[in-house]
Amino acid sequence: MSNLLEKEFRLLLVMLQNKYLRIEQLCERTGLPPRTVYRYIDHFSQVGLKIRKERTLYSIDPSSPFLNSLTGRIHLTQEEAVFVRHLLDGVREQSPQLRSLKEKVASLTDQYILQPSEVDNLEAAKLHILYKAVKEHGVVKLCNYFSHHSGKTEDRLVEPFQFLANNTEIRAYEISSKKCKTYKISRAENVEAVNLKWSYEAFHEPTETDLFHFSGVAREEVQLILGLFAKNVLLEEYPSAKQFLSETSDHRHLLHVRVCNFKGVGRFVLGLLDDIEVVGNDNFRKYLRDKLENLTLKV
Repeated sequence: MSNLLEKEFRLLLVMLQNKYLRIEQLCERTGLPPRTVYRYIDHFSQVGLKIRKERTLYSIDPSSPFLNSLTGRIHLTQEEAVFVRHLLDGVREQSPQLRSLKEKVASLTDQYILQPSEVDNLEAAKLHILYKAVKEHGVVKLCNYFSHHSGKTEDRLVEPFQFLANNTEIRAYEISSKKCKTYKISRAENVEAVNLKWSYEAFHEPTETDLFHFSGVAREEVQLILGLFAKNVLLEEYPSAKQFLSETSDHRHLLHVRVCNFKGVGRFVLGLLDDIEVVGNDNFRKYLRDKLENLTLKV
């Protein structure tokens, strides 16, 4: 495979395995510069891939003719694939054959909307309605939703747009409060589709999971110089960190990554202070100093 084809294929895989991503996220995950990413996306559209754009976010429509030409002899519609996936998710057997079948069916559904999951039949109906609402940009009513925070049980009219926590939670914009919130699907007695389309998409704030497994909306950029020991520990605990590492002139390694908050990366740095140098983000430096001062008071 030529170098150019390899880069283009790498971008294609990233866009197929995720929900909507910003250009900078695509650059971060592929190591490609923005101009190259834009050029490849334009080429994708020319060869028959449907590029879906939501403001500054991009994804590839799995129903693209080019992708359909690569599928096997069995064809399922989106609705059929989702239904079969729900049935398979309810099977507890973990044989290699079943896992392979689940993966194949998942590839026919919008995997960038639904995450791999195991759901029981009681939740399947709610999940199906939410899935359809996310896909078609529809509004739903979370009937008799119980909130631990307020202690109230009430209907919530929301615009759902992102599944989280193995499909047990839904990220949605609540129309009455005009805020994005994360809802436990099990806390809704039922979910009803409403004959309305999204009106507040510009205010949708999807959460992301960073390298250190913390989720959030805001992203903080952190740069660390790692010694050999710190680099090896990082890759052992977080194998996907490899894409964010580059070698420095003195044969150490630069970790350049964006995080949702400082808790995960802070825990990593504080545990390996002797082999790590913080070279970016004054806010992170202050976070570490405050942590060290509090630790000193406790010792």
